[in-house]
Amino acid sequence: MDSSPPLHPDKAMRCIVETALDGYWLTDAAGNLLDVNTAYCEQSGYSRDELLQMKIGDLEALEDNAETAARMRNIMLSGWDRFVSVHRGKSGALSRVGVSVTYHPSEGGRFFVFLRNLSEQKLTEAEVRVHRDHLRTELARQELALKSSHAFNQSVLSSLTAEIAVVNVFGTIVAVNEPWLGFTLATGLETNVGSNYFNACQPGGRFAHEEDADSAYKGLRAVMNGRLRRFNLDYPCHLASQQRWFTMTVTPLLHEGRSRVVVTHTEITIQQQQKAEIQALNTNLEQRVAQRTRELSETLERLTATQAELVQAEKMSALGFMVAGVSHELNTPIGSSLTVASALQAHAQEFTDNMAQGLTRSQLDNFVRRVREGSDILMHALSHAAELVASFKQVSVDQASVNRRIFDLRTTVDTILLTLGTDIGKTGHTVKCQIPEGIRMDSFPGPLGQVLTNLIHNALLHAFENKPHGEVTITAILKDAQHVCMTIQDDGDGIAPEHLNHVFDPFFTTKLGKGGSGLGLHIVYNLVQELLGGNIQVDNTPDSGACFTLLLPLDAPS
Repeated sequence: MDSSPPLHPDKAMRCIVETALDGYWLTDAAGNLLDVNTAYCEQSGYSRDELLQMKIGDLEALEDNAETAARMRNIMLSGWDRFVSVHRGKSGALSRVGVSVTYHPSEGGRFFVFLRNLSEQKLTEAEVRVHRDHLRTELARQELALKSSHAFNQSVLSSLTAEIAVVNVFGTIVAVNEPWLGFTLATGLETNVGSNYFNACQPGGRFAHEEDADSAYKGLRAVMNGRLRRFNLDYPCHLASQQRWFTMTVTPLLHEGRSRVVVTHTEITIQQQQKAEIQALNTNLEQRVAQRTRELSETLERLTATQAELVQAEKMSALGFMVAGVSHELNTPIGSSLTVASALQAHAQEFTDNMAQGLTRSQLDNFVRRVREGSDILMHALSHAAELVASFKQVSVDQASVNRRIFDLRTTVDTILLTLGTDIGKTGHTVKCQIPEGIRMDSFPGPLGQVLTNLIHNALLHAFENKPHGEVTITAILKDAQHVCMTIQDDGDGIAPEHLNHVFDPFFTTKLGKGGSGLGLHIVYNLVQELLGGNIQVDNTPDSGACFTLLLPLDAPS
């Protein structure tokens, strides 16, 4: 296997050129010969060193220098050409050659030319003149077609409202339209045909800001080098009398092999003004939203404070009901005690009078009996009053605080019902407690009492509108070793289905202005869910009453 290194592309190209039977030139845009092959040296009779000192015009016998330059310009526009010409050799002999040319814009422009000797027969001067005349006619026709095409393209460019310029790889502007000329005239910027557009990308040029100028230059280069297919830039270009905005778009001229780019400037002043107006509106809107948010926050704070006050008022209302109930309950033993005390006072006065007149044995026995009976009645009444005061003290302490303690559920509920007895009695309805003894809880009796008080008041206020004698039943059973399930069931009208999902919402009430604040059940829900660590739900059967079910832990969360 051959292990020799691969042939370098430049050497391979050189090998191909030297192997070709046709002649080969490489020229620059000025017509200087930069390279030739051996085949052309043999065709012309010149050595390689002699040819590399010559120009196309030194060998061309059919065209003069102006005609050769015109043909080269056409080839630069089209990219290639094939034609027949006549060359003069070193001996002066004329030869017909077929010429094939390809243009590439690199390194300032390069022409790759292959020349085929069409005949070994040498041409006479007369034949050369005939070919020259034919060539001039053809060149004239091509120039006319080119001018016509250029005029058409210029008309199309000028019909567009955007500012358009065609720029070559050196930054030279080769074509512009009428709007472009109008703007350069208004701004005084030198960006007409023949001027260098890269100068506009310098500080103080078309772009008001240095960063815009730098971005424009880099964008132009990126499209010219093929790194970008399209470049866009929005920039300000303010005149002395007005502020204007433009968007710059750069796209390659593809049929030119990206040797040129099309630069388009479209005015977007109205869009920028609208954008600024929208931004100002957004800023104003943000300020208004911020102001409104502050107002809503302040309103929410006021509502929270008001709600706290209402909750406190609800608590005080519950205590008020208890005070009224206890006051009524105390009236009986206190009244009995007062009656007995008055009777004892009368008996004492009678005993004093009898002593003054001479006390008999029967009068003494009668006085002692009456005192003993009065004392028994008085002790019983005062003991009952003391029990009521102790119960009220415990309930009031519990409901006025959130102290935690161990308590018996039945005893606590009975005490609460005792304090509510008068209030319940006025309604004509009854409340029954069917809770077994022995259910002990380590929880918060005060909040639990408020829950029961609110649920009972809610039933008394809402459940029995169409029933003069209703009944509320409180039950409790151990659900498991850690939980107790309590129910507060009434046999009233039930809750309307459309209200069922809202009964725990704050300020929701169907009795606004008639004793309902809309906070009672909301307080119940919060106390059960948060402080007591349980949950509550309501079930309802229209015309058969509502049932509130509480699932509470025996040991409340810390």
